[in-house]
Amino acid sequence: PVLLLLRKGDAAVPVLLSAIDRERALLELPAATAVVERNVLRDFWGGEYRALNRLPGGFPATLRINDEGPAVSWVRDQLDRALGEEAPVADEAALRFDADVERRVRRLQEKHGLLADGIIGPETWFALACYVDEGPRLARPPKREQGAPDGASL
Repeated sequence: PVLLLLRKGDAAVPVLLSAIDRERALLELPAATAVVERNVLRDFWGGEYRALNRLPGGFPATLRINDEGPAVSWVRDQLDRALGEEAPVADEAALRFDADVERRVRRLQEKHGLLADGIIGPETWFALACYVDEGPRLARPPKREQGAPDGASL
């Protein structure tokens, strides 16, 4: 889930983006739930957001080739889930960000439309967090019935 700050004139309202697809977004407003067209959302959203994801504590802001530590082991596990493959690794290498991890990070970044530089920064951490088994997730908004209002009055 992502917390967005929507603006209308001088008023700002925090809303929870709980689902999204190419055309619509499901927003949890303070008093209601609304399915809005993405182009309508763009009229009220200036780009401010807070991602609500579950990363283990103590992870560095960035992770790159030759870095070491428990975060690398976690990254390897998420890459296995994200890419649908289990890359065999010796125990002593599990904590090292090697060329294979960098190659797999680039593949994940390409899959999510991110800059494929092989460096894990905020956007790549967020992409990796999508593959954690537990916790809240973004989903697709429910299908709107023909002729039903879209709830776009913000």
